[in-house]
Amino acid sequence: MLKWVDEFSVGHDRIDVEHQFFIRLIEDFHKAMAAPLPRQRLIRILREIHKFSVLHHYAEENIMQDHHYPDFEKHKKLHTFLLDQLKEKIWELEEGSNTEENIYEFLLDWYSLHNVNEDKKFQLFMQTPAGKSPGIGHRAE
Repeated sequence: MLKWVDEFSVGHDRIDVEHQFFIRLIEDFHKAMAAPLPRQRLIRILREIHKFSVLHHYAEENIMQDHHYPDFEKHKKLHTFLLDQLKEKIWELEEGSNTEENIYEFLLDWYSLHNVNEDKKFQLFMQTPAGKSPGIGHRAE
C-alpha cells in the first residue's frame, strides 16, 4: 500500500497536504477493490479522484505561476494528459474493458512518476533564488 513519507514532500504546505489526500483516495480505491465492492462504487471513487485532481492541478498551476516556474507550460500539459488518461480508465471500467488491478497500477504510477518526479522539479526550482518569491503556503527555510 502507498503511504506518505517525508521524501514525497515538495516543500509547499498546500501541495503536500493535497498529495497526502491523493494517496488516501488511491488507497480508498485499493480497499474498495480488495473488499470487493461493486464496480459502480469503484467508478465513483475514480470519479472522485478525477474531480479532486482537477482542483489540485489547478491549485498547483496557480502556485507555479506565482513562483514564475519556467516549466509551467510543460507541467500543465502533463496535468491535462494525466486527467485525460484517468477519464479513459473510468470509461474502460464502466465498459468492462479494463480491470481494477490495472487501474490501481495506473494510479500508483501516476503518483510515483508525476507527483514524486515532476513535482520534485518544482521543489528544486523553489529552492533557487528565482523560486523563492513570496507565495501562499511556501515554507521558509
